[in-house]
Amino acid sequence: VLAAPKNLKYDSETFTWEKVDNASAYLVKIGNEEFRATTNKYAYAAGSEDFLVSVSAVGDPAKKTYDSV
Repeated sequence: VLAAPKNLKYDSETFTWEKVDNASAYLVKIGNEEFRATTNKYAYAAGSEDFLVSVSAVGDPAKKTYDSV
């Protein structure tokens, strides 16, 4: 099982977080939407609304690495 991404930050335009070893991608959840990122950053222009964000690492079962929780 992969580690969860750490140090999630947002600068009003882009979310960034620390890379996770062996992650093939990241699943970014913003509110009720899900996005896939292939690097440790995701561009998002928020309005004035509040939102919840989470990021999980996506593994590669062929390499015996599995998603973070």
